[in-house]
Amino acid sequence: MGAPIRPGIAMGIGAPLYLPTPGMPIWLDPRLFARDEEEWLAIEYKMPTEPVEVIAMVHRLDDVPPLLAPYVRVVGWVVEQEPAPPLPSVPIVQVRRLPRILPPEPLTIIDGNAGVVYIEPSVQTLNRYQTQLLRVATHTRFYLETEHLPVRTWDGRELPIGAWVQRWEMVAEAVQHGADFVAVACDEPPTDIAALGQTLGGKSLWWIAPVDLLRGEPILTSLWRWSAAVRLTCLLTQPSSMAPAEVEEWWQEMEMACDALKREHQPIGSLEIGLAIRWRQPRAKPPQDAKSPQVKTLCWFQIDLGRRQTAEALLAQQRWAIRYGKRRALVLKDTEPVDLAVALGMQPHALLTPPEQVQRAKQQIALLGTDECRHWLLRRLQAWDDPDLAAHPREWLALRTG
Repeated sequence: MGAPIRPGIAMGIGAPLYLPTPGMPIWLDPRLFARDEEEWLAIEYKMPTEPVEVIAMVHRLDDVPPLLAPYVRVVGWVVEQEPAPPLPSVPIVQVRRLPRILPPEPLTIIDGNAGVVYIEPSVQTLNRYQTQLLRVATHTRFYLETEHLPVRTWDGRELPIGAWVQRWEMVAEAVQHGADFVAVACDEPPTDIAALGQTLGGKSLWWIAPVDLLRGEPILTSLWRWSAAVRLTCLLTQPSSMAPAEVEEWWQEMEMACDALKREHQPIGSLEIGLAIRWRQPRAKPPQDAKSPQVKTLCWFQIDLGRRQTAEALLAQQRWAIRYGKRRALVLKDTEPVDLAVALGMQPHALLTPPEQVQRAKQQIALLGTDECRHWLLRRLQAWDDPDLAAHPREWLALRTG
């Protein structure tokens, strides 16, 4: 057991770069033993071209000895000292002490989600992780069609556009419409997470559900298991307009369920949580639960961006969220240019629309700049009913579409 530093799961040959290396392990650079340049070139000529995947083990990530062969690909790191950013984009686990002796070229599994490293795992453990790695690999698709690619605003900022749906059966439709991620506002859990992962094809899933529905051991453990199959974010909704969601208490239950799965050596994923905030009345701050350090994302829905009072209060909440380092998303009822410009003026991290409006939103957002919408929104809040000012977004779109 160790501490997860960077999430992910990988499998490869264990390469203890801190130990003496008797023999000639496959990951060791054979040129280290060349006596002259001619022998160096001869060895290099005979080296394999296919990559060898290894789990590298070192005391410190910033002091890696130059022992790995050029055909080696490091797919995971096991370290003793916590590394400083920037980190490699592979799973990393920090352990209290590296083993002092290892078998030659041991099969190694690193689980950066649970903070576990297996050296020469049992058949059961190997099968479990192989199944999970295969499932993730077959779920990931590379989208080449324009409608499936993330959009960039006129001033070059990438903005994910998600689809907001009410039923699990609508996820496939949302993906087909080119949504960058899918948010499902449903009080019932999915019935087939494997099929759902296949449908998503590697795209993120947001589940919007009341916090009361997500209590109890069965659903808590299921959330962790599902997060190993899909990129899952849970957005909690408040029980009522006044009652808090009690995020901290719920997260303690989640951590207990996670620890139980770790003790059973069950694969788990990386799960994020947030708040889905139903707009009820204008106020300067989001709900109290938004302050929780566990809450990473705030998503506002059922908002009327055509009202000045709503836009002013929402902008104040955005400033609050920025101060607390929260990711922010807005759900739009439609994709009218004025509403899109108001939303972009809030400078969110993501926008969501009904599935059938995703492409229209992307097409128009590509022609609107975030900064210009911000300046326009601040001016419009001073003269909301000015028809000339309200017409600017349509004029920008007309000018840029020729």
